[in-house]
Amino acid sequence: MHRLSTMLFTLAVMLLFAAVVAVACEVAANPRL
Repeated sequence: MHRLSTMLFTLAVMLLFAAVVAVACEVAANPRL
């Protein structure tokens, strides 16, 4: 159970990191701010 929880936490962190990178790429591609 602990291992599954750790795996889910790691997956959530990876998804969050991917979302941040995607937003950064969007802002870099469209510098309209």
